[in-house]
Amino acid sequence: MKKIGILFCLLLGLFSCKKEITKKTVTKPKPQKVYKYGYDISNFNIVKDTVKKNETFGFILDKNHIAPPIINKIVQKSKPVFDIAKQLRVGKPYTIITSKDSLQKAAAFIYHANKVEDIVFNIKDSIYSKINKKQIKTIEKTASGIINSNLSTAIEEQGINYALTYKLSDIYAWTVDFFHLQKGDKFKVIYEEKFINDSISVGIGEIKAAYFEHGKKPFYA
Repeated sequence: MKKIGILFCLLLGLFSCKKEITKKTVTKPKPQKVYKYGYDISNFNIVKDTVKKNETFGFILDKNHIAPPIINKIVQKSKPVFDIAKQLRVGKPYTIITSKDSLQKAAAFIYHANKVEDIVFNIKDSIYSKINKKQIKTIEKTASGIINSNLSTAIEEQGINYALTYKLSDIYAWTVDFFHLQKGDKFKVIYEEKFINDSISVGIGEIKAAYFEHGKKPFYA
């Protein structure tokens, strides 16, 4: 009986050793593609710079291994969208998307014309240009203050967009003499301010309502 028990245990152990071992397969998540200016930037190098004095569009692209005939073709085809040869400005930022090989040839040129618009010049595969406009968010705001010296100073001291000064000056151009404001004059305005990326101000929109008190006399708009 004892021998039978030992034999049974041996057979059970042998069976257990031969059991198929199930391995867990770990699936690695695929890296997410990141697009900028319409390009999957994981496939390219990104070079940022600004237009220097005496630099031309052709000079910049030539440095990035684009032949003169191709540069001329880009300029001519892009004129209906943006005349880069005439509108390129010193100090303006630009981005070049280049290949990841040793040559690092330009695949696209992005000219940052202003805070809202980027002009994209595609070079790789086919030549075309387009204007990318950033999404603008409009927020309604209220500002008020007491003038001690002039309107622009009162607005700047509160960290308000300076463009609001011009807006108010236009509204009250025929009713208030802004060159002879008095200490203690007051203003209050409800206005729209435009933002990109939720935090970068790109200008003042519509003035919803305004109140100006000059020499204790009220002016409404």
